Amino acid sequence: MWRSVFLHEFIDHRIDNFQALPGRPQPPSFLLAPQRDPATGVNSILIRGGSHFDYRFTTPLTDIIGISGRVRLHYPAAQPDFAFPILDLGSASLAIKTESSPTDVSTTLTSPALSIGASFSPFRLVNLPATRYVDFRFDWSTSGQARILQDGQLVAYRHSASPGAAITVDRVVFGLPNIQPGPGVPSYRIARVFVRLLSRVDTLAFISRLLPDVKLDDDPKNRCTQTAVAGLLAMADRLRQFMATVHPALSRSWSAQSGPAEGPLDELAIKAHALAVKAGAELVTMLRTGEFGAPNRFLIPFTRFLRILHDTKPAEFDALAAELLNTTVVEDDCKKMFESAAKEHYAAFQPLIDLLTTANTQIQRIASGGK
Repeated sequence: MWRSVFLHEFIDHRIDNFQALPGRPQPPSFLLAPQRDPATGVNSILIRGGSHFDYRFTTPLTDIIGISGRVRLHYPAAQPDFAFPILDLGSASLAIKTESSPTDVSTTLTSPALSIGASFSPFRLVNLPATRYVDFRFDWSTSGQARILQDGQLVAYRHSASPGAAITVDRVVFGLPNIQPGPGVPSYRIARVFVRLLSRVDTLAFISRLLPDVKLDDDPKNRCTQTAVAGLLAMADRLRQFMATVHPALSRSWSAQSGPAEGPLDELAIKAHALAVKAGAELVTMLRTGEFGAPNRFLIPFTRFLRILHDTKPAEFDALAAELLNTTVVEDDCKKMFESAAKEHYAAFQPLIDLLTTANTQIQRIASGGK
């Protein structure tokens, strides 16, 4: 579902030794030379004013609804307060502003900010380790959740960062491309850059690959299949819109530096996430193995997850359930084609159809006030 699009680990002295989707580094990139950091022994590049790596994809990546960007960097303390970009992906970027030069030279107080499209989402204060390299990571999804992690630990969270956005990623840029060198410009080192993306169609394509292969002989141009896919994508978008209303109700903007002490997520949010992960894993296992003999392994966590969503946003949940019930994914003539194909593949599809029918019944039962 997630796709790796860029990886540079500076394993030798060649700046052009990296992995990426088809594209081309821009000329300023070749002025950089990975070198062994004399202080730590880590192979990295030194970033000063103006120095940067700029990679442009041959074909821009469109309809992106999820980003995971990771940078291993070393930013020493006791440098001037400064705002600098960490990673620029075109329609999305992550930047940091150093707030002060602390007396404790082991950390630098920073304010990260994430830009998605035209929206700007500042995080709360974060301490950036300054005596070593740190794996600095940000994750964003179109449901509005954005996280910053250091060395695998969550240090900042926002629950409403550009909900509903779908962006285009046409580049990977890191360094200081628009900042002229000078005495007030600090320097830092980068030792690894890794970018993964999620597009709208990737999840649906992943599920589709797990289903039995069915050919519609009466639909040689795949019109009905394409219509069904478009309808399912629209339903998925509607579900994401609903989740964007749930996250602010079950979480709060947070950082490890400024709290609150109980963290960003309510107890129900943690429980809902665990249930959703379990239900999703069980469904994928069933699709992969074709074993549907224990449907409650999926249905029980799925129903408990639905109950949390309903109790958190009952009016919105009921409206969503009614909308899904009345949604027509395919036209009548296409429906007949699918039904005809299903008869031929009845044995393969019937367990899945029964499972999803029961799941839909659960949605409607909860929406109507059932227990």
